[in-house]
Amino acid sequence: MSVAASLLAAPPAHAALPASKTQIIQTILRDTNEIRRSVGLSPLILNTAINTVAENWSKQQAANGAMSHNPNYSKQIPSGWRGAAENVAYGYRYTEVTTAWKNSPGHYKNIVGDYTDIGIGIAESANGTLYYTQNFGRYPGNTISGAPTPVVVGNKLQDARTGAAWSAKAVNWPSFEYACQQGWGYSAAGATSAAASAMTSWGITAVRLPLNQDCWLGVDGQPAFGSASGYRSAVAAFVGALNAAGLVVILDLHWSGPAGAASDGQRAMPDGQSTTFWSQVAAAYKGNSSVMFDLFNEPYSRDGFALTWDCWKNGGCQAPVEADGAATSGGTYAVTGMATLVSAVRAAGASQPILLGGLDYANDLRGWLTNRPSDDQLVASWHNYPQQRCSSTTCWNSEVKPVAASVPVIATEFGQSDGGSAFLDSFLDWADAAGVGYAPWAWWSVSSSESPENANYALITDTNTFTAKAPSGTAFRDHLSSSVPAARSDFSGDGTPDVLVRNPGGALVLYAGDGRAGWRAPRQVGSGWGGMSALTMTSDFDGDGFTDVLARDGRGSLWLYPGDGKSGWKTPRVVGSGWNGMTSIIAAGDWNGDDLADVLARRSDGKLVLYPGDGRGGWGSARTIGSGWQIFTSVFAAGDFDGDGFPDLLARTSGGDLVLYSGDGRGGWITGTPVRVGVGWQGFTALTAPGDLDHDGAIDLLARSASGELIMYQSNGKGGWNGRRTVGYGWTGLDFVHS
Repeated sequence: MSVAASLLAAPPAHAALPASKTQIIQTILRDTNEIRRSVGLSPLILNTAINTVAENWSKQQAANGAMSHNPNYSKQIPSGWRGAAENVAYGYRYTEVTTAWKNSPGHYKNIVGDYTDIGIGIAESANGTLYYTQNFGRYPGNTISGAPTPVVVGNKLQDARTGAAWSAKAVNWPSFEYACQQGWGYSAAGATSAAASAMTSWGITAVRLPLNQDCWLGVDGQPAFGSASGYRSAVAAFVGALNAAGLVVILDLHWSGPAGAASDGQRAMPDGQSTTFWSQVAAAYKGNSSVMFDLFNEPYSRDGFALTWDCWKNGGCQAPVEADGAATSGGTYAVTGMATLVSAVRAAGASQPILLGGLDYANDLRGWLTNRPSDDQLVASWHNYPQQRCSSTTCWNSEVKPVAASVPVIATEFGQSDGGSAFLDSFLDWADAAGVGYAPWAWWSVSSSESPENANYALITDTNTFTAKAPSGTAFRDHLSSSVPAARSDFSGDGTPDVLVRNPGGALVLYAGDGRAGWRAPRQVGSGWGGMSALTMTSDFDGDGFTDVLARDGRGSLWLYPGDGKSGWKTPRVVGSGWNGMTSIIAAGDWNGDDLADVLARRSDGKLVLYPGDGRGGWGSARTIGSGWQIFTSVFAAGDFDGDGFPDLLARTSGGDLVLYSGDGRGGWITGTPVRVGVGWQGFTALTAPGDLDHDGAIDLLARSASGELIMYQSNGKGGWNGRRTVGYGWTGLDFVHS
């Protein structure tokens, strides 16, 4: 066990808290873990119990008006730790204190120390000076698991557990809003863990669930199917299945109605019963930080009712009783404003982010910033269909981007129903560039005979296979795939990276990835491979669209084993000779920018040679692209590790440093000077980077310890790391078919 402590002082700023404590703590957490990621360390996990210790000590310092260390912190943090440390500081702005700690050797040592958990405390003294405390603890086996827990920090969403950036790449899952009212179920078929798994395989990160106000509350004769308690249980079951698959859930009030009117469609604004609805929903889910709340689907004006921003915020105006699409009778109800609903959620004890849609069916955000209620966890919910007023790039730039500069924006509905995908493609590209999240309408299966328009919105063909349906489903799936590093080692053909290993008996075994950093049941896909002295898995080397394997035999011949895209093989053939002088054979992807798979080989004299593939299982002209590579104990392909669009290499020195060589996409290097991205890697007996194993949009690295533990290091897509987790045991004695 070890204990460490460091102090840091600055001239007092004499300013009141410049932001909420949540904002301050999350900013310090994010900045601290960015430092750790930059040197290849796992992020620290925010520990609420340690937070309390840090908070109490900051309060003590503020009360004393003097900075000092807590002599008892190691006794106050949860027991079971194997190392502990403390940093304190005062007088700095919260956006600067972590940098100050970084620049102080003792504090920096604690930040990059061998710890798993962190607690952060902030307090203000009577004269306005801010006092900070960081407590660190190492708890063996403590890792991140489960769905992200989004929190608003400035104009971004991040995972509150580690401060890692999080973005909504979501879908809408309709039917909880109408099935119960129409009397045929709580929801449509397919509200299952299988659906959740299919969503994650696409790269989806969140699901928006539209709900029915009356069915939840059990009022106005609803639900017409089952009971209110049964409805709430069905919602909870699907939320649980989605969270278990790693998906965030957005609960949305979609169909509502004032007292005496059934929730049979979309009203113009919330009513008095909406306050009760959100009080109950928030109370039910206040303990689930992987759930967010979208308070009202689409505020709108109609038939002489002109919704103003003042009524949107404060309520009090009179809206037509009838749902959208039904003729008005002259009856009205008193509108409940967004501020009241926000207060109801907070009064129930829920602290999660809240989404608020603007006017004109949530398409108009022009008055959103000026009229938003007072709360630091608000997200602008925006709808974007071609027929709406703000549906062009010009409008998105002039009206939506300014909002996104202040708060997170999620397009919680958008779609195209004319049978094309040009609008979808254009918007998705714009949204990614603007940092706007999105959720297309809708993850449902609708035939053209039922509704041609809804069939074009549909993302899937059925609720059994969840196959992407053209045009909307294929466009959305392909967009998500294009923003995720290619599954370079997808031997099974399911779009997810796999791992091939050779066991001591010479059998080749496939560990197919499940898209959630786990494995499907292993199975043998070959035998008699013991005579091969080098094995590497390459993306499509022969031009047939499937992942292949290159193998060197004892005579130095290089064999191509073409994959069939279904975990099997086509006929192998020799594609080279004289390869026995190579100490590493690396399938580097498209190294020279000609859209064909290439191979890098390290010779025994340390020269690195590029062998360009010709796309047909043969070669272009080889050339040397580096020398001195014999100093590395491991060299392997890393995909686009730094996020610049070009493949890279990672190499390990004898001292255990992991260094990045960034490719330039033209067969060479960005600078030729390596960047250290990790230390202490000498203890691993195997290293490989098969692709994006957890579908978070970045390449992952696998490292095997001497004991056979397989550890996944999650990259952040920018040349650093997001964390690590154990993904297997008992891998000793297995040879990786490196990708």
